[in-house]
Amino acid sequence: MFPSIYLNPFNMLMVARGGAYAEHRHIGIQLTLTLEDHPFELWTPKDGWRETKAVLINSNIPHSLRKLDGWHVICSMVPGLLQGKELKEKVLKGSPVCYLDIGRFDAHLDKLLSLRESQFQTEGEFLDCVQQVFNGCLDHPWFRKPLDERVARVVEQINSRVSCNFSAAELAASVHLSEDRFLHLFKEQMGTPLRAYIQSQRLGFAFSLILNGMSSKEAAYEAGFSDPAHFSRTFSQLTGGTPSYFSALKQVMRMTCFVNG
Repeated sequence: MFPSIYLNPFNMLMVARGGAYAEHRHIGIQLTLTLEDHPFELWTPKDGWRETKAVLINSNIPHSLRKLDGWHVICSMVPGLLQGKELKEKVLKGSPVCYLDIGRFDAHLDKLLSLRESQFQTEGEFLDCVQQVFNGCLDHPWFRKPLDERVARVVEQINSRVSCNFSAAELAASVHLSEDRFLHLFKEQMGTPLRAYIQSQRLGFAFSLILNGMSSKEAAYEAGFSDPAHFSRTFSQLTGGTPSYFSALKQVMRMTCFVNG
């Protein structure tokens, strides 16, 4: 049985056993839940230490975790995504945390437990699992809608040449839209502005290069960042840890980064 981490530029899912996590914060909305009915403890400035089996933590909330004695899942999502907005509006409702009934996730426990021995083979499998797990927080499940064909073509352009400098005007012209209409449609469909999407893809691409042995500085330049320090700061804000911290986890965990480049 192996602990595992899966990432793409917008989502992370970790299946692990034991451990504790010192105080940190990150942009992502985080769901933490036990897989073996062992309660754990969460610290936040508002509640102090509190025992729970499942909790949704809002973005940018300082928190610590301890007494994670059994297998557990930590899943995070950038709040700008459409499902993230649903979680903020309908579950968190402005609160820093929402403690949840572990029974909400019964339908997903077998799949998550199976990841101790099996692995996601595709990004699609990974994204479907993340969506389903977060749906356990919602009373009415959220479903991804198919992308508008024009937005899908632009996403393909960006993902195939992520280190290139794209202008909104050029991308809009490639799908025969005005720049204003294109930017509105892209944000509506993707749940995040064009510039933020490009930056997130570059972050993911740079991190995949680091996992393959490239230095953080070299990876930042290769992915199109002009300032490696900016890359490291942005990555830490997104994930709560530095690129080198996650890279070091390769020694003790299976790690898969789904990214185009």
